[in-house]
Amino acid sequence: MTYEITTAVPADVDAVQNLVHSTIKSVYTGCYSPEVVKFFLDYNTKEIIAADIALGVVHVMWENGVPVATVTIKDNVIRRMFVADTLLGKGIGGKLMDFAEAFIAKNYSFARLDASLPGYSFYFRRGFRTEECGYREVEGGKRLFYQVMRKSFNV
Repeated sequence: MTYEITTAVPADVDAVQNLVHSTIKSVYTGCYSPEVVKFFLDYNTKEIIAADIALGVVHVMWENGVPVATVTIKDNVIRRMFVADTLLGKGIGGKLMDFAEAFIAKNYSFARLDASLPGYSFYFRRGFRTEECGYREVEGGKRLFYQVMRKSFNV
């Protein structure tokens, strides 16, 4: 299969949001409480995604014109990385992380990210290490736990 990674344009906002939301609903539901899932959905609004697209920091992986994954890269921070739930475990995330790491390594000696529970082991296998653990209180007093991770690049 041939994949193409492009910088998102304004017309991609719905596709990116649909991909992010469908992945959150299918993957995060098994790891987090409904309140935390709602937080993730509310955090990834069309307006927030559109603002990031306007900054030129959202990238989309396409297969035959269909978005299959997305990542947002702000400076040396990887955010909003999602792979279509139907393609998890098929190497798409690895290809997208190869892109993100190479993109960051051009200008920085390390990358950072906040790892959710479902993504932690993926990032760990790629050489990211936990710098700190954190949590955020969400609706109903529930807590969203995450790990701030870092990977250094050999320069």
